[in-house]
Amino acid sequence: MVYLAEQITMNRLVALKVIGRISKSKDDALARFKREARAVAQLSHANIIQAYDFDEIDDIPFISMEYVEGIDVERQVAKFGPVDWK
Repeated sequence: MVYLAEQITMNRLVALKVIGRISKSKDDALARFKREARAVAQLSHANIIQAYDFDEIDDIPFISMEYVEGIDVERQVAKFGPVDWK
């Protein structure tokens, strides 16, 4: 799930990507999530959001990312149809 949140210390809106509580037996899921956070943090392009931070609070891991106002891809396709590959 992705939530809109306020990063109070920086006075900005951020998107928080959360995978929910995971048990220690699901180390693979946490490892994949950490790899995703690190991979996104290495990217720098105008069409890719920035990752600000990765953390875990109360066994809930999350990635703090740049917030970009708009609609998600599912709503975009439902409203306007499939995106032309070009």
